[in-house]
Amino acid sequence: MSTVVAFVPERTSWTAVTAVVAAGMVAAMQVGKGLIAGPLLQADLGLDLTALGWLTSVFAIVGVVGGMPAGAMVAAIGDRRMLGVGMGILLLGIITGAASQNFTLLILSRIFEGFGFLLVVVAGPAILMRIVGSGRRDLVFAVWSCFMPAGMAIAMLTGPLFASWQAIWWINASSRSSAC
Repeated sequence: MSTVVAFVPERTSWTAVTAVVAAGMVAAMQVGKGLIAGPLLQADLGLDLTALGWLTSVFAIVGVVGGMPAGAMVAAIGDRRMLGVGMGILLLGIITGAASQNFTLLILSRIFEGFGFLLVVVAGPAILMRIVGSGRRDLVFAVWSCFMPAGMAIAMLTGPLFASWQAIWWINASSRSSAC
């Protein structure tokens, strides 16, 4: 009978921790942008409140349907690789959404964004567990726990600075690119 011993790093790479938390914040910005862009989407695409509700709740639906498969993918394929894939899927969804001219394409792009978000938020803690020394885990996971409110707050505070919902999407695409 063999014993498997997990590797625990002696030192914490704060650069890597910052990159993982930044990826989580960028992913969370995609949730917040849907809320703040609502009036602009109503004016431009003629969406009603039901359609806006679908655009904002799609992340929860993707989480329910895709949570377990995302966890299995991260475990099987690797946390670092899946974080990168998640960020790539997020970018694809954001760009598709920014270019969409109708609700159908926009909701499909939000589904992609939701799956990218899911991969990022499942892979992030797995990476942190692997790269953070045991003496720093409490601090690092306390910082990680702020990714969602921080990302949503950034989206909601900066969203009103833009004249169109597409500009909000394009800015989010550029923030996604700079976080990698």
